[in-house]
Amino acid sequence: MQQLIQLRRMILARKGARLNYLYDGHRNSLSYGESGFLGSLPTVASKLREAFFADDLKISEFVSASDDSSKVTSIPAVNAVVSSLRGLQLDETTQQDILNIANKLPPLDVKFIALSKAGFEDSIAYIQLHQDFLQKGSIDMSAYLTGGPPGSQLRRSRVFIAVFLLGLISKRREVQSSNPVVAESTSRLTRIMQRIREL
Repeated sequence: MQQLIQLRRMILARKGARLNYLYDGHRNSLSYGESGFLGSLPTVASKLREAFFADDLKISEFVSASDDSSKVTSIPAVNAVVSSLRGLQLDETTQQDILNIANKLPPLDVKFIALSKAGFEDSIAYIQLHQDFLQKGSIDMSAYLTGGPPGSQLRRSRVFIAVFLLGLISKRREVQSSNPVVAESTSRLTRIMQRIREL
């Protein structure tokens, strides 16, 4: 799934880029500007889905003319990614490819944003990821993908794609308990989690 790695780099760079790809024998492209993907939401989502499984994918930088960009709809990356994942089916081979990526990742920090506002269908699995992070202090993504109830790996794989592409996971930063500010913040988080468990 090298396609995901390239898409992540393009989204997080937040600058003009054009994605050229080959899918099912046809070449297509998708443009990305500073404010998001360029085009209508249905078209952008459809092309992103194709890019996930592209046989050949290349990204090139470009600078769009200001008069042209003003005429094109810009779709925020969150909305585009969430829409592209809606109803997306991943076969066992693809799920294993995603797990192989996760196996190479170190313990991760997770940033939470309300993906449900963009219509994310796998919100329960996404919230579980965040809850696991708050409880454990970091996430082992491979354990998350395989640690749910039977049949949940597909939903959790879609969650992984979302948080990976949007940059919501990052290498864990060590907490320095000698710092009183950080220590107090950690203590406050512990108290919050204790209250949640008592509900």
